[in-house]
Formats: sequence, structure tokens, C-alpha cells
Amino acid sequence: AERERSLRDETERISQLRLIAFVAAAASGIALLAGWGRAALLLPGLVLGAGVYVALANIHAKRRRRARWVGVRRIVCEQGALRVARDWNALAPWTGETLTPDHPHAADLDVTGHASLVRLLDVTSPGPGRQTVLAWLTGEAPPVTELRARQDAVRELTPAVEWRETLTAHAWTAGRSRRADVERFLSWAGEPAWLLERPALVWAARVLPLLIVPTVSLAFLSLLWTRGVLPQPDRWLVGLGAFARQWWMLPFAAGILLTVFTRRAVSGRLHAAMSHLGGLAAYAEMLAHVESSAF
Repeated sequence: AERERSLRDETERISQLRLIAFVAAAASGIALLAGWGRAALLLPGLVLGAGVYVALANIHAKRRRRARWVGVRRIVCEQGALRVARDWNALAPWTGETLTPDHPHAADLDVTGHASLVRLLDVTSPGPGRQTVLAWLTGEAPPVTELRARQDAVRELTPAVEWRETLTAHAWTAGRSRRADVERFLSWAGEPAWLLERPALVWAARVLPLLIVPTVSLAFLSLLWTRGVLPQPDRWLVGLGAFARQWWMLPFAAGILLTVFTRRAVSGRLHAAMSHLGGLAAYAEMLAHVESSAF
């Protein structure tokens, strides 16, 4: 808990430094465009502020991920202590599938329920992990050889406390990937390629950035050249910049229109493709953790 608080405090300080860097860069940029102050000081302030902001944003993201991970590890340890103490009221509730009351033994043997075996063994991911545990406990008994193999695996993993706690933390982090999100992703993956069936949109999406970025950049540089913020280059480049200042709105507006007309169709598919990513990335980290050790 102390490590988690320390990381969160550090994250908060970095966030404040990001804000200061952003304000410094924005103020320098506004003053530069408005012609206030000395360009020799404002331009380095803009570049330095933007660079510091980007660097701090990267550090901030890493510290936040680390703080979240330490928080999950803390919860794993707290829940483990509650299991040992059989504190069923404080233990996290079972969020997996529930069985019908007519199951032959689940309720009578306390396999499921408030003070039950599934809650005692609930160190799995909310998705397939809990389904597998429930199927093992309530389904038909497997062959004796399989049972002995499971017992051998339990004996081998018993002393690996740190490894098992890390695995549980990965499994609970993977719980962010809801089954509905995964099913939505699989449905999207099986659909026809909507965008590839519209080659005009594909080529427009390819060509417009090649027009927008250099045109807007030249228009901005032309503005700086005109205001004397930057020394003027060769005449042909100055003329090209003046041309860009007159026509930069055309490709920019075309890009906006393309976004407006395709937003609904594209955003729905993007959400379907990306809504599961956080959870599936956690599954990848969990599998990498499993592969990191030999048994």
C-alpha cells in the first residue's frame, strides 16, 4: 500500500509538471504568432516546452501503469488473507456463472454460494478461468490420470508463492475484457472488409494526409516568414508557402468531409475492434508470465 501511494503521488507530481510544460509551450506559441516578445526566446520556449511535455507524458503513462499494477498486487494479497481467514463477508463476491437450484450437489456441498468452494478458489480471470473452475467442480469427474496430473501440478506450484500471486494479478487485470467485448470483436473479425470494398475511400484516406500535412506546414511556415519570426528561405520556397496559405483549406476541408461522411460506419467498427484490447493485452501478459517459467 505504501508503494502504491508513493507511485500515485509521483504520478500526480508528473501530471502537474506536464501542465506547466503545456502552458509554457502554449504561451510561447501564442506569443510567437502574435508577435509579442523576442522570437529568439519564444521559439526555444515553444520547442523546449513541447519536448518536455511529450517526455513527461511518456513517463506519466508508465508510472500510471506501474501504480495500477501495484494496486492490483495489493488487492491480490488482501484477498488472499481474507481467504485464509474465511472472511466471506469481506471477500470479493463471485462474479462468474451461477448454477440452477436443481443441480445435484452444488448447493448441498457448498460448491457454490456465499461460503463456498468457488469463492475460496477464485483466483482466476473472470472470463474463461472462472468458467473452467466451475466446470471442474460441478461437472463429471475426469479420469484418475488427469486428477493425478492436476495434483502433481498443485504440489509443484505450492512453493511458488510470488509466481502464483503475479499470475493472479494478471488474471484479475484481464477481467477488464468482458465476454461481450470479446464476442463483439469476434463478430467484427468475421464481417466483410467494409473499407476495402470501397477503394475510393481507401485512396482518399491515403492521399489526403500527403496533401494536408505539407500544405498546412508550409502555410504555417509562410506565416512565420511573413512576420519575420524565421528568416526567409529561397524565393521559390517563399512562393510555395504563399500558395499553401491560399489553398491549405481545400485539402483540410476534404479531410473533414471524409471524416464526417464515414464517421458513423468507421467508429462503430473501430469500437468493436478496440473495445477488448485492454483485456486481451492483459491476457497476453499473463501467458507471457506463464511461459517465463519452466515446470
